[in-house]
Amino acid sequence: MDACTAFFTALYPQFSNCQELISVPVYASPEFISPNTQYALSPIGAISGVVTGAPVAASILASSSGCSSELPSSCATSAYFFSSAKASVGGENPLPTPPNSFLFSPAGDKVFMGSNFGAVIINPANFGTTNNPYTSLGTVTGSVLAVSPNGTNAIVSDTRHTPNQTYIVSSANPGNSTALNIPLAKVASLSPDGLKAYIVGGPTTSSMYIDSPLQALQGPIALTGPAKSLGYSPNAAFLFVAESAGSAAANLTAYPNCTNPALAPIQPVQRHAGMVPRRHSRRRRRPARNW
Repeated sequence: MDACTAFFTALYPQFSNCQELISVPVYASPEFISPNTQYALSPIGAISGVVTGAPVAASILASSSGCSSELPSSCATSAYFFSSAKASVGGENPLPTPPNSFLFSPAGDKVFMGSNFGAVIINPANFGTTNNPYTSLGTVTGSVLAVSPNGTNAIVSDTRHTPNQTYIVSSANPGNSTALNIPLAKVASLSPDGLKAYIVGGPTTSSMYIDSPLQALQGPIALTGPAKSLGYSPNAAFLFVAESAGSAAANLTAYPNCTNPALAPIQPVQRHAGMVPRRHSRRRRRPARNW
């Protein structure tokens, strides 16, 4: 960061800091943070917005996690799939194993279901037809933490069995998953380019691991506090890790998606009038492949 700032300052004397080149996500906080102190605003840090346009119907998958710790032979669970445009939920759809979590793909065409007794992929369009709506993920068990932007891959964390396992699963090859020895994984995300999986685990959820089909598993990378969520800059060049307060102030740290070293925690910077130079680079992309 210092080398970047020195380079641009020599060319543009009014340039302040390379921190200005990093896109900062919008996030809610119940406190106003200034360079010297923090002021409590409200007990709820909320973001308000206005949505325009005509409302559209939403697809809803409803079920229960009450049987998640019970054997499938002694406690059965069903799911209901319906549209918000209809007044009826329709008939029940028995699930092959008791669920503990659900995550839709971004396109909404499939659902990754976590279970302590066998995770599956659900194709809701097959409900009520002669086609099987369930695709088994083999011996994978655990809770679904994240789904890739293209809806092909997902991350499943098993914190129930010993040793703990974290799985990278694929709808393109459901019988072939990648098992990672990551304990107590609770927060995860798949990069928009499909090349990296970021997983945070450990007893305090402050150890980050990075997996890729192009590299061996990296980590643990120590975070400054327990991770609460992961997000990306608009161009996916940076991963943002939001860390909870704990004994210190809450923190937001940026990691370059290419090289992964942590940058300094993001702080407000003073803006100067005039144009801010943009640094352009050309990176050679490798062809992506599934886990």
